[in-house]
Amino acid sequence: MKVLITDPSITADALALVGDGTEVVWGKVLPHSGETLAPDACANALARAVAESGAELVVVPHNLAAEDLVPRLAALLECGSALECRLVERTSGGWEIVRPVYGGAIEARFALTSPRLVASVEAGAGGAEGAPAVESMETVEVRAEPGQLVAGDSRGEDVPLEKARRIVAGGRGVGGPDGFERLGKLAALIGGVVAASRPPCDSGWVPGSYQVGITGKRVAPEIYVAVGISGSVQHLAGMSRSKCIIAINSDPDAPIFRAAHYGVVGDWQAVIDQVLAKAG
Repeated sequence: MKVLITDPSITADALALVGDGTEVVWGKVLPHSGETLAPDACANALARAVAESGAELVVVPHNLAAEDLVPRLAALLECGSALECRLVERTSGGWEIVRPVYGGAIEARFALTSPRLVASVEAGAGGAEGAPAVESMETVEVRAEPGQLVAGDSRGEDVPLEKARRIVAGGRGVGGPDGFERLGKLAALIGGVVAASRPPCDSGWVPGSYQVGITGKRVAPEIYVAVGISGSVQHLAGMSRSKCIIAINSDPDAPIFRAAHYGVVGDWQAVIDQVLAKAG
């Protein structure tokens, strides 16, 4: 089986993941003019690397960027995808994978019927110390196409959500798109960006790229202001690494307060209006 990796530092992890009899290819993406590559640019370039190499499996290091890259690349290749894999096995019908679920509490086995697979792996998760050494590997270099280079993300802001140091996130309690415009003023005041829990994204109030949580992005800012967010397990999994969590909610029993370092019980609009007024 031929495996394409996106970073040579995970060669041993990739081999430990799939076992012996594997040919490893490094898909090296070259940006233009040294600019930062957007996930779409990486995905398009890697899709060309897969076509050139004929790889059946693509393995990328698991991190926040992988959560954007893996599904985008799988969509281009029209194949299956899986994050945080601990084991990958080729079967007659496709693939079997083992990965953590429920926030890492247990491991589960899944079957995917797909000719190819795009997977992420955490360093050392597959027992890389026992993997066979690779003396040399083929390198496929692909250059990102002009016009796909951006500094930022599809949210139109200068700082990608995963790299933001300050985040103001809104939930169902914000009430609609107009509420997020007000959150934008608070974010601008503290030099941050706007994010959301899943309900506002599902309702179309904000783009899906704003979503923080298990099915969204995982963030670890210095300050995370949660406005009108109840605090579901799914959302907390995406922002629990924040150094300082400030919750604003009218419900004193909202689960978000158990995760917050500071909490304000009250009408979120009144609270934010007071903050903006004192700053202005």
